[in-house]
Amino acid sequence: MNIRNEIQTTFINMVKDEAHNISVTQICNKMNISRKTFYKYYSDINVLISKIIHENIFVSLIELSNTNHLKIEDSITILNSMYSNIYNQKQFYKKLYFYDSNIFNQCIYRENLKLNEKIFTGVYSSKIEREYHIHLAAMSGVNLLEKWIHDDFSLSSREIAEIFFKYVVRAWVEFIKKYK
Repeated sequence: MNIRNEIQTTFINMVKDEAHNISVTQICNKMNISRKTFYKYYSDINVLISKIIHENIFVSLIELSNTNHLKIEDSITILNSMYSNIYNQKQFYKKLYFYDSNIFNQCIYRENLKLNEKIFTGVYSSKIEREYHIHLAAMSGVNLLEKWIHDDFSLSSREIAEIFFKYVVRAWVEFIKKYK
């Protein structure tokens, strides 16, 4: 394992162990590395959290957005993969959410915005309409994930994927097919 991944793993384990207000110094002490080494990979804790969320949650969705010929039947499989990554690390994500829900939600929201910027192209009556569409779609992902965490992951990853697909993604895919 490389240092970058070890920093992520150390942070994940510290969150799971219910550490609060984790600092760069604490991570470095736990790993026996210098702060300079940490900063070589991450500029701060928020960037570390963003990278963890990006790599563990959004890689599947990025693959979906890069597909030129979206097949509606493939969407549920891709969503299930993404939600499975969260579910398989649900202890971490739940504790991370309660550790700092603002950072968690902002990271999810920013990742959703980047993804939606790529996905939502086409004919809009105005630039502002497109921006609102992108933000609405981004927040729906944040809110569903937040609800799932608050409900202590009471649904399986497949069930949450089916809900997101049924009420959000199916409309997105149809929109993309129509206007791309």
